[in-house]
Amino acid sequence: MLAELSRLTFTHTSSRLAERVRWLTARLEEPTGTSDEGALPRGWAALSSAERQTAELAIRGLGNREIAEQLVVSRRTVEHRLSSTYKKLQITSRKELRASGRPTEEDMTDAV
Repeated sequence: MLAELSRLTFTHTSSRLAERVRWLTARLEEPTGTSDEGALPRGWAALSSAERQTAELAIRGLGNREIAEQLVVSRRTVEHRLSSTYKKLQITSRKELRASGRPTEEDMTDAV
């Protein structure tokens, strides 16, 4: 079954489905009993890389316009990504996002 899913991702490499299948395949192939050290906070693993990038910039305090400029996307795209992120993390606001957010490398260096 994993082989068939992997084959399908090669025919539809840019689709969200392919991205999700690759992620699930990688998770299924991970050895069990691995350490949770360095694991993403609850729900973050379900985010796409674009949603994760957008959320991390929002956590740093950037507004939608600034995020859009930095990622070279429209403000509407930023709004959509954040809305999807909120649903996946089961939150309703940026305040909750910051509270549940994962630390970035920049945050780690600022704390030193």
